[in-house]
Amino acid sequence: MGVAVILTLRQLRSEDTLLISTAARDRVKLAIDQCEEQFHVFDEKSSEDSLDSYEAALNRGRAMAFQEAAHYVKSALHDIDVKSL
Repeated sequence: MGVAVILTLRQLRSEDTLLISTAARDRVKLAIDQCEEQFHVFDEKSSEDSLDSYEAALNRGRAMAFQEAAHYVKSALHDIDVKSL
């Protein structure tokens, strides 16, 4: 299995351009959408807690984590798109 991965990487390096398939790009966009959706879910949960409890703090942290994840994946997708031009 390791040999196949090495051969695949060599084949990719030898090509002039690297392209991402439409299906793969759609899966990445779906992951971005899911992260953003979870950000809103946890952001709303943290806002609903008027006592500013430990659970609200955890939900704020989760919301921030999903927001950061969405930004990282968006950035990676942008890099892929730029390289495939």
